[in-house]
Amino acid sequence: MLTNRPKRSCYTCGNLKGPLTPCPSCSAVQYCSDPHSSQDSKRHAYKCARIQLLRDLIRLIDDASHESEGLDDDELQETTRIQIARIFASSSGHLPSDLGVLIRQVLIVTYLDVNTELSLLLSLDTIKQVHGLLSRRWISEVEDGPFHRLEHQPWKRIDRAYILATTAMVRLGMDEQCYRYIRTLGQFRGRCVEEKLITMDGVLGWKRVFDTERGLGGEGYDAFTDLKEWVFWNQIPRPCYIVPIIILVHWWITDLEELAKAQEVGKALARRLNEDVVEVIKVFVLDTEVVRKRKELLRRDNSDLIAGLQRQREYFLKISCFQNPDFWRRVANAARTEDFGWPILSRRKVVPGSRVADMDIEELEALYPLVKNTPGLLEYIAGFFQKEKAFERFINGFNGLDRIIVWQNVGRLSDARDESLQGNKSREETV
Repeated sequence: MLTNRPKRSCYTCGNLKGPLTPCPSCSAVQYCSDPHSSQDSKRHAYKCARIQLLRDLIRLIDDASHESEGLDDDELQETTRIQIARIFASSSGHLPSDLGVLIRQVLIVTYLDVNTELSLLLSLDTIKQVHGLLSRRWISEVEDGPFHRLEHQPWKRIDRAYILATTAMVRLGMDEQCYRYIRTLGQFRGRCVEEKLITMDGVLGWKRVFDTERGLGGEGYDAFTDLKEWVFWNQIPRPCYIVPIIILVHWWITDLEELAKAQEVGKALARRLNEDVVEVIKVFVLDTEVVRKRKELLRRDNSDLIAGLQRQREYFLKISCFQNPDFWRRVANAARTEDFGWPILSRRKVVPGSRVADMDIEELEALYPLVKNTPGLLEYIAGFFQKEKAFERFINGFNGLDRIIVWQNVGRLSDARDESLQGNKSREETV
């Protein structure tokens, strides 16, 4: 398994067999019997009550938002603002959509904390609602004025929604949907950054974020080809945008390496077993949807594809180390010492919204477990820094010559990326 994916099982005993009944109050956990539900009531009570409270708050805010439609300013002041103020005394300056986003994000974090298959699926449904609220809010802002520059837009809320969405998808092992989500959202954000404003066309792009099948080519879509062409299109400067991509590429490399081993075994079994049975065995060892859907990979040598993905993984890591040395220094230290604690993340001392270097505390809390729980990724990172001593010294704060070496290395990667792509395309045409 490429990650510790939660399964549909009893929340008390872990039983996978037999009928499972969801909790009637929160629907985030399930049990195989009433005694097990009663036995777990004390442990589950706090999170269950928290989920119910957050849902009630969201329902009240949504009702207030619907009631405000069609009212003039005076009526709006007497209805929506007062109702929202009853929930949060300091919220009179916020629109209902703002509060809807904030509370939904708290609910998503609670679902992720429960960490069952049901709760993660519920978190994805809630994330879709967050994207919808952001779309409506931006459409309203665009219609009210000629344009709005990026510094006035809620990018922090977008990034937070992105972190929550990719966290849920990675935990569920949804590699294809996660990549398509990153790809679609990256297109939209990159276009907005390039234009320096939010246009109506850009805002409507939010509505396609989760329509990944239509937005990225449907059934004939090839993630590997798209990755080669898009991965070099834009340097992603923050860990929250680049770490999930590194994880996905690492998954695909691991899956293809396991497939290569299965192909060797298949050659030995081919004399005794039917060819269809051998193919079923090969598919059985695959964990990722992207690799499993490409049937031609089962019958061919994929060493060139693996080598290309390894180069792209290293490219991502080098770019991210240059942009975010503080994050990777902590990851490298954990990989070297096998100390998976994160001492700066003491919940008693951390103030919400506080920052460590160029990242929010919340980003560190969300991203590090994804790296830690991906088998083989910490070992790869440790080996990378043993091989690339200049990068290791750079992330540990050494400047001078090391910084120049890293800067030149990253610059050469950027200059050579088009040549690499052209070389890959020419080889594919000759095959």
